[in-house]
Amino acid sequence: MSKADSIKDIRFKLRKLCDITDELMENLTKLHDSVHNGSFIPETLNQKMTDGLRSISQLQTEIFQEYASLEIGDLPDYIEEMETVLSEYQKKLEEQERYQEAVRFFFSLHSDNKEIEDLLDARKEQLKQVSSIRDTESLLPYLLVKQVFEETDMQKKFTLMYQLPQFFEEAIFTGIGCGKIMPSAEKEFDADTDVKGGEAKISDISEETEDNAPDLVSEETAATLVLEDETEDEWNELGIENPSLVCYKEQPELLTKKDSPKAKDKFGVSRFKGDMKKQLCLHKLDCLIEAVNGSIYTKESMAINHNQQEGFFDLATDKLYQMGYLTRYYVNGMEEFYTLSSRGEKAFSTKESFSFIKDLTPGLESNPLSGREEIEDTTNAAISRILLSDCYKKIILIDPSYTFSKRKLFVLNDAFILTLPLVKDELTVFFVGIVTERIDTFRDIRTNIKKISESYTPDFLIVIEPDRDMASNIANWIETFSSITTTVGYCVYHEDDMFDITGAPLEVRSFDEAYMEDETDDCEFFLEENETDDCEFFPEEDEAGVFKIHDDIEEDVPDDIGENVPDEKKEVLEASDQTMLPVYLEMLASGQYYAAAAYLKALSNESPSYQSVYRQAAYALNDPMENCSYNSNTVMDVYTIPISDYFLLSAVIRTYFYDQFNYDYSLPQLQATVSRNSILKEFRFVEEILYMLFEFKMTYHTGMDRYADYRKKDQNVFESSMEQIRHEAKGYLDNYCSGFQKENASHKRFIETYRLILGPKSDLCEYLKAVSEDSREMLEMLEDFLSENYVKDKASICEENIDPNKIDCALDRFWDKATNNIRLLKRSSDLLSSLRMNLFKKVQKVVSVLCSYVFLCRSRVSIQDDPASTVYKKHREPLLEKIGHAVESLASDASDTWVLAGRKVLAETLLEIRARISGEYVSNRYFYIDFLKNDKILLDDSFLPVLEEVRELPAFSVTKRILHHCEEPSDKSWEDRIDDIYRSEDNYGSAELIFKYVKDRGIPFKNLEEQMEVKDTAMKYPQSDMENKRREFIEDLELAQSYGQIDNSRVNAKEVILQVMESWFEWAKETANYGFFSKILEAFMDRIHEGAKAREKELDDELRVYLSKKEKNIESVSSVVTQIMDRIRQQNYAAAEDLLNRLIRNDLETDDFLQQEDYLADFLNEYSVNYQKTANSGVTLKSLLSSYRSNKDTKGGNKLLENWMKGNGLGEGRLLVLLNTLGFNVDYIKTEPRIHGKIESYLVMLKKPLNGRKSNYKHPISAFGSEAETKGFRIVCLYGKTDASRLIDTFKEIGNAKNTLVLLDYALSLADRRILARKTKTDLSGKIFAVLDRVALLYLAKHYSETAVNRMLMFIIMPFASYQPYIDQSAAVMPPELFIGRREELEKIESPTGINLVYGGRQLGKTALLRMAQKDVDKNENGDRAVIVDVHDKDYHEAAEAVSAVLYDEGILKKENITDDWGILARDIKNRLRDTKDPIPYFLLLLDEADRFIESSEAVNYQPFDALKDIQGIGSGRFKFVVAGLRNIIRFKKSSVLKNNNSLVHLDSLTIKPFKAMEARELLEVPLSYLGFRFPKDNETEVLISTIFGTTNYFPGLLQLYCTKMIETMKRDYAGYSESETPPYYVRKEHIKKVLAEQSLQNDIYNKFSITLKIGNDDFYYIIALLVAYHYHNDKSSSGCDARKLLELADTYCIKKLTALGEEKIDALMEEMCELNVLQHTGDGRYRFARHSFCQMMGTPEHIDNELEKYMED
Repeated sequence: MSKADSIKDIRFKLRKLCDITDELMENLTKLHDSVHNGSFIPETLNQKMTDGLRSISQLQTEIFQEYASLEIGDLPDYIEEMETVLSEYQKKLEEQERYQEAVRFFFSLHSDNKEIEDLLDARKEQLKQVSSIRDTESLLPYLLVKQVFEETDMQKKFTLMYQLPQFFEEAIFTGIGCGKIMPSAEKEFDADTDVKGGEAKISDISEETEDNAPDLVSEETAATLVLEDETEDEWNELGIENPSLVCYKEQPELLTKKDSPKAKDKFGVSRFKGDMKKQLCLHKLDCLIEAVNGSIYTKESMAINHNQQEGFFDLATDKLYQMGYLTRYYVNGMEEFYTLSSRGEKAFSTKESFSFIKDLTPGLESNPLSGREEIEDTTNAAISRILLSDCYKKIILIDPSYTFSKRKLFVLNDAFILTLPLVKDELTVFFVGIVTERIDTFRDIRTNIKKISESYTPDFLIVIEPDRDMASNIANWIETFSSITTTVGYCVYHEDDMFDITGAPLEVRSFDEAYMEDETDDCEFFLEENETDDCEFFPEEDEAGVFKIHDDIEEDVPDDIGENVPDEKKEVLEASDQTMLPVYLEMLASGQYYAAAAYLKALSNESPSYQSVYRQAAYALNDPMENCSYNSNTVMDVYTIPISDYFLLSAVIRTYFYDQFNYDYSLPQLQATVSRNSILKEFRFVEEILYMLFEFKMTYHTGMDRYADYRKKDQNVFESSMEQIRHEAKGYLDNYCSGFQKENASHKRFIETYRLILGPKSDLCEYLKAVSEDSREMLEMLEDFLSENYVKDKASICEENIDPNKIDCALDRFWDKATNNIRLLKRSSDLLSSLRMNLFKKVQKVVSVLCSYVFLCRSRVSIQDDPASTVYKKHREPLLEKIGHAVESLASDASDTWVLAGRKVLAETLLEIRARISGEYVSNRYFYIDFLKNDKILLDDSFLPVLEEVRELPAFSVTKRILHHCEEPSDKSWEDRIDDIYRSEDNYGSAELIFKYVKDRGIPFKNLEEQMEVKDTAMKYPQSDMENKRREFIEDLELAQSYGQIDNSRVNAKEVILQVMESWFEWAKETANYGFFSKILEAFMDRIHEGAKAREKELDDELRVYLSKKEKNIESVSSVVTQIMDRIRQQNYAAAEDLLNRLIRNDLETDDFLQQEDYLADFLNEYSVNYQKTANSGVTLKSLLSSYRSNKDTKGGNKLLENWMKGNGLGEGRLLVLLNTLGFNVDYIKTEPRIHGKIESYLVMLKKPLNGRKSNYKHPISAFGSEAETKGFRIVCLYGKTDASRLIDTFKEIGNAKNTLVLLDYALSLADRRILARKTKTDLSGKIFAVLDRVALLYLAKHYSETAVNRMLMFIIMPFASYQPYIDQSAAVMPPELFIGRREELEKIESPTGINLVYGGRQLGKTALLRMAQKDVDKNENGDRAVIVDVHDKDYHEAAEAVSAVLYDEGILKKENITDDWGILARDIKNRLRDTKDPIPYFLLLLDEADRFIESSEAVNYQPFDALKDIQGIGSGRFKFVVAGLRNIIRFKKSSVLKNNNSLVHLDSLTIKPFKAMEARELLEVPLSYLGFRFPKDNETEVLISTIFGTTNYFPGLLQLYCTKMIETMKRDYAGYSESETPPYYVRKEHIKKVLAEQSLQNDIYNKFSITLKIGNDDFYYIIALLVAYHYHNDKSSSGCDARKLLELADTYCIKKLTALGEEKIDALMEEMCELNVLQHTGDGRYRFARHSFCQMMGTPEHIDNELEKYMED
């Protein structure tokens, strides 16, 4: 057995060993369980383990023996280690085999030309001296020769050919190219005798051929194949005389099938989705689909089939196998393959999982599993499938660029026909494999070949088999019935060669290739001098010598470019020959070379199809962005298929002239390639220039550029340049190396990497220091350092030769090195993103200045003795003259844009060379400088264009902006451009580049120094304003989302936009290009408005549906419909949706009752007059009030003035009168110690209402209302002249322990009062400081009304104070002043004849209602009692105990009797109500949070309710109970409740719903109005209010939260209000934006929305909402879904807690969600979300899917 066979056998046994050990592990687990449980060990288990251990021992012995026979080292300890060693050794053997075959092949070569034959013989003699096959360096040239002969791809053959000249004589090289050297079978090398050597010589490599195919059927056993119904006649009828020559015997012992343990697990849709999503989702799905479509796959065939590198799908395949979705097969001696397991098949047969696959697989329409026949698990079937996978490797050998998008496959149990169209763009190839002993299979193959050929007549039909003889026999059989136009051949598994039916080598060639060979004979690459040039290697030329590749480019464009390429690129990419090419050609033809290069670069970034086009243009133009390497091999690689001869010649001329590489061995080949170019014949001077430059470089191994005049700088220029370089080096040293420049990342590893590469002790830092000090003694060391680490190999040191790949390698090297210095680091992570880019740029700048220093120093080295310099001087003038003539001739007219563009490029190349020779050339650094002529494309600090796409903005694409740049006039002076930037553009980074350019080039610029100084001043405002624009953009974005303009249902679009914006914001800050950032923001808003139009159609449809149902009464709602349509057109979809929902539920009441007198407006209108009067200290306040008439109100006004402060203090008596006159119901006043010994201070307590009366405050300021009944408030008295700032300082001294009413005996000016309004909000925190001064007092006195004065006081002092009346925490106690709306509901709860059951979701105010009811009833003037008991999470026993305890504590029950028996508790309550000595006229018992109490009562048929209802029978109006919960139990458990006819059925209930519109407005506007906020009465404000209601869904809790945030925004920059004009604070869009931009608000709204849906522990609302959202995303139906559909979806996800409810209960739950305003009816029992934003809140489809999986049960 050969070593190769031994390795295969060992690896097969290793796999078998792993399978046995896997099974042993499962048995060990069972054994462990038996021992752990104390049970007997089953005998079958004993036997399995014994057999397993015996098999392991036997296999290991065989493996160890075979491994030792290989003599490749010590025996490894681990299976994986042995696999690695064997794999490496196998590769080594295969590599040696390759070289041996190459040697054999070279010895077979011969030539009829004697000179060439002699050279070949000499080479063969040299080859015999090679001592070992391991001497790969010596054998490499011969391997290259074999590859040239075998390569069928002309482009690759071209590339290989041009590597030969460095190894072989020109005669051999040209002989191979022209077909004068050919292989001969007769002259084969004898490896055993002809190569010298020791142990590793070629003869040591066994020539034993591998033969692992299954045994063929022998003639002796052939008879057994002919079954009873398979007579010899039947085989003859097929044309098969001897079946043994085409049949395989089934050998089951060769086949191993393996499933992972998880393959036995039950299949679940959610589990499948989760498995797919964890990692490599799309790769896994590709593998599963290939396992169906392709019948099977191997890891290698999978990669080939998808045009990926080997190993690309390995991890995905391993994961799928481990998860149980794939089954693995081995056939001894062949490779493993995979098919779908039974569990994997369920992924396709289950509806929901296949929908998931289809959604993620564009183009997959029908289920590939349908109609698929089962394939047996036989060895022959397995071999057949392995052959099928090998076909994909075979076709890549034929056509390396082939893609498998259009294959067709016919599969039988043990045979197949694979149809591959468009091989080499035009051929149809069939592969046929038959591995069977069944006659039916041969019949089916014959029938189907004929049938398929009717649609696809194959050009080639190739049989593939494990055995060559078998393949030949079957091919000869198929040839008897195949089409006459079909070439039949055969090949063997895992071998590269193919044969025709005669046994001769078969080459699959296209018609064009065959035609070319027939026509050109031996003219394959080069032409003899006396031959014609009819057959050049290049593509077809047009008359102008331009190679046309339009069709090729167009074919390279992907069919579906919409998935990965922005919309604006589609036209360009899909019609490249009509659109793209003329665009960039017109740029070139007009001399805009920079624009064309950038345009092509941008296209190549988006589509690989254009990379070749861009590179050819870049090399023709010496584009600095490409960092071109001008050597022959690179140029030949770039111009494999030239798009223009002009481009090619431009690049070649640059290659000959430049001095980038000293030795260029492939120059002759490059010259041979271009020397017969038709353009050279047309332009003689170009040909002469080309030849002159070529001869110079061939002779002196350097380009003329080395001696060009521009390098000969005089001493002054040299010193100036040196000083500039040293200055740059010093700048980088200070900025980059002296101290670490912080990046926006807390990344320790990055910091360490930075320190290593650019830190103070780094090599780059040391060399920067040397350059800054001009230390010439380090020059050679610096050259070596740069050559090794940063400059292209074998290239001279200059800025142009910096190698970006080496910089990348350096970054990676130091990144890895940094791990040695930092602990707890993942070594697998990479240096990525902006951190890498920033560091790359810094290193590039440092290396650039180091290269410039070396270049400048070396340019001073004397070249007087250099003979090349003398020749250069001799050629200089003639060359300049020829260039002049050539440029002149190229300027001739050309009607073809292709030709004109090409000539322009070539002329530009020659002009650049002329400038270099004449000394006028400066640098290629400013190639792109003309982009700075306008603001469409910006440059970075290296003067290269910024071509990063904002992918979310297709209208802002780079290509479009380049086109717009070209359309604008370019004749502006640089002075005008600076003026544009300063006046409006604000791209100060561009201004800085312009200044550098004009200064460096010495371009006249008026007042340059002055303008440069102005820049720093001019950019200050735009710099600070950019932050404002960023903040405003975030606010606009939040507003757009609140308007419903941003759809977050697919991806979190808003967050994506914000991330992109922040990235460009940081870029703008760094580059000072603030104007460009503003353009991006504008483009984003334009895109949002444009993209929002899809929502417009949805709302239009919903409105149309409503109107169609309202045909008779449309006129009554026409004005509202008009408003809805206006809001839709204004793109405020949330407001439109809100008004439409109100229209649907008939909630269109007016807000007339909100109209009230605006005391603040009156106060401000009179302010000037009142201030003038009260500011005069010599006038008494009383004298200011007119007394011509006397009534109750004027007396009250006079009393205010009479009891105002005097200089000697106020005193408790006068203060009591003053406060009572101001409308306060004072209980008592207590004089407190003076603050800091000087400030008069009092504590005021207000009276609680007597006889149980309700508190009835006329304003919502509880601090001076109900709260003051228990906590009081403080009065402080201040005297004398002051201002706002002094008052704030005084308030800080006083402290914020209590709410304070400040009495100020001074008249504040309106300006000071408004300053005070701002400062109290921005500078103070905590309690109120409200100021009542002489001006306010006079106003109150003049307008005194006993019933309104307290409300009037609050209206005029609170806008100038800081106060938060709203309660944003649901657990907090609601002050009665803020209890708004719910009048009817409150009455029903309080009334003895009202409801007993209250239901409603969270955030709707149930608890607030109960508390208000208790406050109203308990101890009222009738002596009634009300008690509220929180029974949250208590069952009916625990609830009884809680109630009995609270009743005793509250004094309802006189004796303590804590009981869990509702019967006993009811008797105690009834006895108490019968007590006549201490009567309770009416007792209201309120049970809150009673859901568990209600649910637990079901077990006792709701007996607690019977007991409570029994108490109510004691007498009319004596007792009532109210039980509040989240869910309507009567509706939810309808059947249970009705079945037993218990008391629940007879109890009235109340559902607490979200506010109606007017209630919401009252809560929004009334409290805010006391704080100075005003909502203007106009349409814009109505729309804003609708937006607010849409955001909060009319939930009281969310409205309170929203208003809380609105007030809190005043604390930060005064919410953008102007101090001089406020209060009042008019609420406009700008203010709303600031509230919406609060991330905490959005988070709180989302959290409270989630709380509303997640009731108790069942989460029914939440699950239903998830399913409704899932249905919306998948069905896109605006009509919603019903309970039955939700049940189906729940069943799909195995959500048993929902499916167990049944349709009736789910419908009840959905009805409750309608009452919560989360869902709404659409008719026919269907529901949808009441607001589109709710659907968005549920998350993306992926998030919804993940959430639903959490509720999945096995």
